[in-house]
Amino acid sequence: MAKTDTIQTYQETIREALKNAGRYSKALELQIYTLASTMLTLAIVTKDISKLKKDDRWCGSTRKVHPAFNVQRYAWDSVTRQLKALGLHTEQLGAEVDGDPLADLTLQLISSGRDEADIVRPDMEEGFE
Repeated sequence: MAKTDTIQTYQETIREALKNAGRYSKALELQIYTLASTMLTLAIVTKDISKLKKDDRWCGSTRKVHPAFNVQRYAWDSVTRQLKALGLHTEQLGAEVDGDPLADLTLQLISSGRDEADIVRPDMEEGFE
């Protein structure tokens, strides 16, 4: 998370992605604000989690899951649901995928221009029934 991250910067990023996808509408402003604030929450809590030490305990001497992890899980689920509702994914928001083989293969298949797949079936003569 950069020091300049604010709800407004996230909103601008989301609006730009929606406009590029041809899905932007003024009626989506509330959903854009909600997604932006949830993304900011996720960035803040992830930064806080990275500062935790192994010996950090919550609730005295009892070992329990730190509440920040629950907030992170809720925020990530919320971001995922909201992106899906807006018809976006993280690549459209400017997130870079470094060396993701599945993403690379998907982009390669989309850009190949093939209309239909070739289905290969074993011959019955080779012992397959």
